[in-house]
Amino acid sequence: MLHAEGPWQESRVASVAAVDARDEVLKVQHRARFLNCADFGWQLLFLARQVGYHRAACRVFLADGARWLWELADLHFPDAIQILDWYHLVEHVHESAAVLFGEGSPNARRWSESRRPLQTGGHAELDPTWGRRRPSPPRGPANQRL
Repeated sequence: MLHAEGPWQESRVASVAAVDARDEVLKVQHRARFLNCADFGWQLLFLARQVGYHRAACRVFLADGARWLWELADLHFPDAIQILDWYHLVEHVHESAAVLFGEGSPNARRWSESRRPLQTGGHAELDPTWGRRRPSPPRGPANQRL
């Protein structure tokens, strides 16, 4: 959120890229705009077409988990594989552990660690900062079923 003259405004930011089979970036576009969600969705679709989304064999929509982004993906990119970004995935695992076992408890730590291979596709070495995130308050009573 940014404050200029007038009310606070949220800046929406996107990067769209075309990547080949060898994971080499072929083309990339970036945008940051003060737009409502609907208008930003059209801007994102335009960017995706500029980098060749409509010709891509594999289409992916990677986002932070905000509801409006998944609604935008469903509307403009319905054939894309939707992926929650790494940071927010780890955050949700730790928040779930705190709700289930209590913030910072040994059981919460063990439970979170036991899910690590699932989040890295079996490559736990991909995240050297695992478990070092700032603790957040539990979102519900301990041991509540999710």
